Amino acid sequence: MKTITEVIRLGIATYALCAMSVAQATTTDSDYQTQLSQYISQQMNAEDVTGLSIALVKEQEILWAAGFGYADKRQKVKAEASTLYRAGSVSKLMTATAIMQLVEQDKIALHTPLTQALPGFTINTRHGNLNDITIERVLNHHAGLPTDYLSGMWAEHPMTVSDMLSRLEHEYTVAPVDTIGVYSNVGYSLLGEVIGVQSGIEFNDYMQAKLLGPMGMKSADFNHQLEGEKAALGYQAGRPVSELPLRDVAAGGMNASVLDLAQVVKMVNGAGSVNGQQVLSAESIEKMLTVTNGDVTLDYDHKIGLGWHYIYNLLPESALVVGHDGATIAHRSVLLVAPEQQFGIVVMANDGGVNEEAISNIAEYAMQLMWARDNRVEFDDVEDLIAVPSPKAASVKQNFAGHFVTPIGLVKSQKSKRGYRVDLGGETLLLERDESGVYRFTKELLGLIPISLGELEEVSFESKRVDNLNVVVAAYQGYEFVIAQKVAQADIPVNWMYYLGDYELVSPFPKEVLDIRGVRLEVDEGFLLAEILVNDGDNQQVVLAPIDDDDAVIAGLGRALGDNIHMKRAENKIQLHYSGLVFEQNIAN
Repeated sequence: MKTITEVIRLGIATYALCAMSVAQATTTDSDYQTQLSQYISQQMNAEDVTGLSIALVKEQEILWAAGFGYADKRQKVKAEASTLYRAGSVSKLMTATAIMQLVEQDKIALHTPLTQALPGFTINTRHGNLNDITIERVLNHHAGLPTDYLSGMWAEHPMTVSDMLSRLEHEYTVAPVDTIGVYSNVGYSLLGEVIGVQSGIEFNDYMQAKLLGPMGMKSADFNHQLEGEKAALGYQAGRPVSELPLRDVAAGGMNASVLDLAQVVKMVNGAGSVNGQQVLSAESIEKMLTVTNGDVTLDYDHKIGLGWHYIYNLLPESALVVGHDGATIAHRSVLLVAPEQQFGIVVMANDGGVNEEAISNIAEYAMQLMWARDNRVEFDDVEDLIAVPSPKAASVKQNFAGHFVTPIGLVKSQKSKRGYRVDLGGETLLLERDESGVYRFTKELLGLIPISLGELEEVSFESKRVDNLNVVVAAYQGYEFVIAQKVAQADIPVNWMYYLGDYELVSPFPKEVLDIRGVRLEVDEGFLLAEILVNDGDNQQVVLAPIDDDDAVIAGLGRALGDNIHMKRAENKIQLHYSGLVFEQNIAN
């Protein structure tokens, strides 16, 4: 099971890139490339990154681009600026741009319901009217659509999006619209279908003709897989792995080099103009970069425009930074832009098993280095100029006692003499007030000797009631996000007691994504739990909230939560259905 530190990282990653501390250095116009190269090598060596490419962009010029490590380690093929990678979810920025082109052409409007823009789309909902799912809400991940439809997502021969579309009629929305950001690859895959239907051109052909070509993204394409002479092989923690074809091309299937993605930075810097080509109006670019979820209380510091995420506390003077990151089986990417300063960076790597902070650290270091260079200040001084607000003691009485749904499953917290004792599935931490009056985690050996918790010591917690929900809000380096939701024990329908036991996965699912063995349904502390059993032993737990005798939802707020679980009897066997995957009860139960 994941550790509490990973909970914090998951909470941050649920929304957007978060400001990270980076090593200190100094810079001048003559040595910033050398300095950045040294930092990149340091991070790659520390995290065993196989290959990486980077590009720095100022206004309409690529200042510097280079490769590090290997595109093919066995053949000793070095990574270059022209090396091709899978862009992952950075692809969504291009899909959102294409949607805005159709809006400018009056083919659709941001308020157009998805049911109207994409005939044939339907999904079950327990959360209001299906017509409330609009193009804008899909773009900003507030449509309440599931994060993924796992069946056929990654495969040698992936399911078509049109086939997925037809199967969504058996699925459910996961949240009411505009209540909390629920990141959705499903939503962006459907936007790809909208582009094809409304333009009359197949999605891949449209992207090539209307965006990639005009923008000068010469080696980029949208495809199920990465191919070609310049393609980087995929690795996980330095070991070669297969980068399986992906169904959701519009959500994460762009192949590109950092030179290609540098054109996206240019587009933002040029208010829609790239290399003399006006691919989008300045008004549309401004709209894409404008916060769309400012009234969504549960989002806290997760701010998003139309596809573009806001990144806080990265540059001095509260300078606006927007961007997106991407992850596939074997590739990582980050694209960041400071529109007002007219610069940005692109980082891409071909190792999906690395600590994602290494890639983010390189991207953020490069952004701060460029700011220092533009403003003619020593890099040592940059972090001192970034105003990160300190957490303040809560104005209302705090109560952390009870059971909470978190990204690692069910967590129990009990009142203790000095605060709260929090049980995290094998690990116990103390949650106590510090000298400033805010709650933080501590740990002691034998109840006497303090043990360092590293970056977790920087995180503060506050219990709040928001939108009639009791939640715990975490604050990390000035960034606030919901990390847990308090849940109460409830009666479990009798049928579900018969469903308890182990279930074997009978649907095909690639072990490169997650080596799933099955699912175990059990009751603990009066809660219905599902434990995802994986062959490497790193099982994952979720809390289930029964809806009726045969349906339950995964409890909690945010990414991959709220999904529906359906129990079914088929040919004298009990089956568990989740996201198109089928699990059958082990007869030995």
